[in-house]
Amino acid sequence: MNFTAKMMRFVFSPYAKIGLAISTGIILLYFILRAPAKIIETTKVAKEPYQEILLTDGVTRVKEIYSILSPVNGVLRRIQKNVGDTVKKGEIIATVDWDINRKIQSPTNGKILRIYRESEGPVTMQEKLLDIGNTQEMSLIVKILTEDMNHLDINDRVEISGYQDQILIGRISKIEPAAITEVSSLGVEEQKVPIWIDFPIPQDMGEGYKLDAKIILFEEMDSLIIPSAALVRDKEGWMVFADIKNKARKRKVTISHQSGGKVKILKGLEENEEVLLYPSEDMKDGMKIKSE
Repeated sequence: MNFTAKMMRFVFSPYAKIGLAISTGIILLYFILRAPAKIIETTKVAKEPYQEILLTDGVTRVKEIYSILSPVNGVLRRIQKNVGDTVKKGEIIATVDWDINRKIQSPTNGKILRIYRESEGPVTMQEKLLDIGNTQEMSLIVKILTEDMNHLDINDRVEISGYQDQILIGRISKIEPAAITEVSSLGVEEQKVPIWIDFPIPQDMGEGYKLDAKIILFEEMDSLIIPSAALVRDKEGWMVFADIKNKARKRKVTISHQSGGKVKILKGLEENEEVLLYPSEDMKDGMKIKSE
């Protein structure tokens, strides 16, 4: 039997097929094992204070505004006061000439908020002349969407910013009983509830100041926290990928609160464990990974 015949006989023999299968398996295993690790970003599970918050804004409003009206038909003398001037209770703030001069006195201590008629001229009975109020007795009025009202309550703590560099601490003092309809910037009608927030008023703050408000709906000082960017939704609920010896490992987690980009974890993770941020859709359990 010549050499060519022997080779052909060997190629088609069972031993050759077995050897080929083993070689192919070894080659495939080699390429699987040498697959490059997926570059990922991770963060540590931390214990820290957690807040569930509602962000909004509003404007300051004097709690009790006194509108000064003309008591009779007559001629208003020019009002000598300006908006922002301080007035004392009983101080003469306007004069209307009729059969006799009618002196109009301030009903309270406060500041002039608005002047409707500055110039001298005819006025009618009950015509509004000016508004007076105490700017040290103001509230911040915010309007909350009705769907966000579920967890809101009287005396909830509020962090107020937007005035100089101060953070002012206030409390919800009043929730109005009826919603109002407003049109959003997109032209959509929205149902909102006006909320009154009491806070310490800085001496030089006035009415109509626009301020930012962070309403604290829930607060716990020692919570297990991860960024919401680590969460993945699956059929059974929430899960994350933990970095275990440079391999991605699926972990089912139980959460209790989620707000402001943070998630409070009840079960499934321990402090200082590493979890993947923004895991891609092709991330699989056991995949090799490498931190940036």
